[in-house]
Amino acid sequence: NYFFYYDDWDFCLEVRKKGWEIIFSPSSHIWHKVSRSTQNSPQSLRWWKVLGQSCVRYHRKHHTMSLLAIYVAWVILREVVKGNLKSLPTFLKGIRAGLRAKSVEDMQPGWSV
Repeated sequence: NYFFYYDDWDFCLEVRKKGWEIIFSPSSHIWHKVSRSTQNSPQSLRWWKVLGQSCVRYHRKHHTMSLLAIYVAWVILREVVKGNLKSLPTFLKGIRAGLRAKSVEDMQPGWSV
């Protein structure tokens, strides 16, 4: 139920909660032909907003809001160091949209920026 991103982390945590193991196979290869959810534009404003929403959804489900705050601060610091300031307002808009949702189930993807 993630719009994109965090779905693999969520899946692994759910698998472990049910008592299964996650096994890493270094010889495995996965081919990702095309990024259909982002149309090969991972730095678009849409990407940043949905990343923020998915981040809140994941942390609400599995962690604490204080850990979310630490993660958001890290993303902001990382992007400031990279000089990518134009993405931050949209990322924070996604975070706010995620926080305004009453529950994880109420969250809808924010396709409009």
